[in-house]
Amino acid sequence: PVDRPEKFPASCVALGTDPDPGRVALAREAGFFATTEATDLESEAARLTDGRGANGVLVCAAAKTAAPLATATAVARERATVVIVGDV
Repeated sequence: PVDRPEKFPASCVALGTDPDPGRVALAREAGFFATTEATDLESEAARLTDGRGANGVLVCAAAKTAAPLATATAVARERATVVIVGDV
């Protein structure tokens, strides 16, 4: 898990999910929380936000299903900003 930036309340923590384990490994090496499982992402977002959800979610994906959008809405708080870049 990544640490909550309590010293910097206006800071940002980036979390990510990708079906490609190689991309997940690269993100982890750079210090980000990354996983291939959407449920792990949802759990980590809930932990970091005390269950409130993310203020903003950026979806950069091309998918034949609505799975990326479902994950985005699962991690977003009520009235969050969700931006979709790609073909979802």
